[in-house]
Amino acid sequence: MDISTFMEQKAVPQALQNVINTLLETSIQVKEHMQEYNKQKTETQNASGDTQMALDKQADVIFFNALQKQNIIKDFASEERENIETVNPEAEYSIAMDPLDGSSLIDVNLAVATIIGIHKGPITTEQRNIVAAICVVFGPRTTIIFSPGKEKGTHEFIFRKNKFELVEENIMCKEKGKIYALGAKRNIWLGKHSKFIERIESEGYALRSSGCCGIDVSHILLKKGGIFAYPRTEQYPEGKLRILYELEPLTFLLNEANAKGTNGKQTLINFPITNIHGRAPAYLGSKFEVELANQILNE
Repeated sequence: MDISTFMEQKAVPQALQNVINTLLETSIQVKEHMQEYNKQKTETQNASGDTQMALDKQADVIFFNALQKQNIIKDFASEERENIETVNPEAEYSIAMDPLDGSSLIDVNLAVATIIGIHKGPITTEQRNIVAAICVVFGPRTTIIFSPGKEKGTHEFIFRKNKFELVEENIMCKEKGKIYALGAKRNIWLGKHSKFIERIESEGYALRSSGCCGIDVSHILLKKGGIFAYPRTEQYPEGKLRILYELEPLTFLLNEANAKGTNGKQTLINFPITNIHGRAPAYLGSKFEVELANQILNE
């Protein structure tokens, strides 16, 4: 079943279908640019302070231009932009995205991702309403982990023969997984994160870290459980990963697959932010592991 038929069956509103189809078509254009830009870096930094690669900026521009041309979104928020861009004030939906998560892995030919949250209405520091999410996985195959709406499940599609076809419907994570992925070096972890990881390792979890948050969470979803954890650190005492562009969309996908995402205390959906590049610690995965992290971190 192709994704257009799937969305019709799921009763996804037509305006939202148009946004999703544009995003997916554009993701294939981004994939085509990877060969040309794979080792080119720029001398600029993005709004979150990370050195930008040429493809980060190019992916951002490709997505923005496609959405602007179609005139189908209200606001466009990107990790690569300092401010929110208003495209069409009359449109129903807004986009918050990390155009290319894990871009530092491109030059060594490892998988990277695009993470997208789709919000109904505007995006501000006071107001947001995520209603769908997509993680595009650029690996040996191009696939998407996709939730078209609240209580509409999380599903996997593969791009082949010029269309996205359903691979697995209604991904459901087990209450407890067997794998874990870690962010940051152990010697800079803060708080009781070390105690939590010691507990996970004592139970025989297998380490499966790629260096890309979107890829690690996709791995956990497709393996039906586990945890991705990026704690507070000496360098990033408030957490490193961005709530709006990475953590909230991935949490949405997890929630729709019987899993969770928290900052070690509360859900990352509608997590309070004071600026659009706000960060938080991340505990994303099966319910058992996330709840265990919440418990240990707050003892």
